[in-house]
Amino acid sequence: MKQLIATTLSLALVGAAPAFAESTVFSPNGSRPSAKGPAQHFTGSVVADPLYPANDHTSSSGGLVTFEPGARSAWHTHPAGQVLIVTSGTGWVQEKGGAKREIRPDDVIWTPPGREAVGRLPCYGRSFAAP
Repeated sequence: MKQLIATTLSLALVGAAPAFAESTVFSPNGSRPSAKGPAQHFTGSVVADPLYPANDHTSSSGGLVTFEPGARSAWHTHPAGQVLIVTSGTGWVQEKGGAKREIRPDDVIWTPPGREAVGRLPCYGRSFAAP
């Protein structure tokens, strides 16, 4: 249920932008293929479910990323920054050189452009939406 709420919130925020499409685009559940997180970006079992792609009117895309217990992301940056919305589980996020911070469901994390960060998970699975 929390995944649905976070996903709905993410899509509602996107829907608040001015509409330029000629018609509404509907992507039913199951129409967007899931993918395993690539080894160069993740350690452990990670599944990425795309929610919406960039298009002619917006450069952002969004996905739901699910980490199994013990999985983590590698140190990485996002040129435009990144918003994470934790939808389930607990874990840690950390900026390079900073203290690790615990994350829990409904936490929202903003990482500024170019800032190197990592997500770690010591013992509990977690999911987050990344609009």
